[in-house]
Amino acid sequence: MADSSARQTIVFDFDQTIFAGDIGFEITHSRILRSPWRCALSLLLLPIYAPLFLHARSLRWGIGIAYWLSTVAARNDDQQVFFAVHGAALRERLFPQALATLSEAQAQDTVVVIATGAMPDLVRALLQPVLKSMPEVIGSKTRRFCGGLALAQHCHRSEKLRMLEEAGFPPPYAIVYSDSLADTPLFAASQRVVLVNANDTQANTLQQRLGRAIERVTWSRPSESAGQA
Repeated sequence: MADSSARQTIVFDFDQTIFAGDIGFEITHSRILRSPWRCALSLLLLPIYAPLFLHARSLRWGIGIAYWLSTVAARNDDQQVFFAVHGAALRERLFPQALATLSEAQAQDTVVVIATGAMPDLVRALLQPVLKSMPEVIGSKTRRFCGGLALAQHCHRSEKLRMLEEAGFPPPYAIVYSDSLADTPLFAASQRVVLVNANDTQANTLQQRLGRAIERVTWSRPSESAGQA
């Protein structure tokens, strides 16, 4: 268990906050598409698990089924192969401003944590080549089930806050960076709230929920920054 009691803690979300996308979706989608029998099984089960993505309470079950479909009977080196093939292209979708902010926070006398709905090993594999030192990563947990991996804990909404506390990173937090209103419990436990790439409606909704002012930042991919210049 980590000991962050003596220093302030800064928390970053990952998907759509540091990375322009959903890393869990990327590897799940890739695994299913390159396997004809996984594609067939996914289509067969689609009417069962697709509706689960429509509601917050059932989201973890939809994600869990899709992830299990992508990992059942998978080779042990499947993840390494995925990042060897797609890693460079995926890293082009990291927000440079997010990486700079994270690195600056690491250089201060603070504890830096990435708290994400993705699996921690996916985040580490993506960030390892671009960071001087890897921050602590708290994410969803899996368990073995019927020849694949099933979701055991989904690091999302209030569960994300609970998992942070369980890992030794209790609130209050100095700063929380996230793009998602699903992180409202995390924002509420933070001294500074930084909403990433949000529209006015999202920002106003969050301010109403928290009853206080928030900060907003816009982070973009290198290709997007070049296009706007």
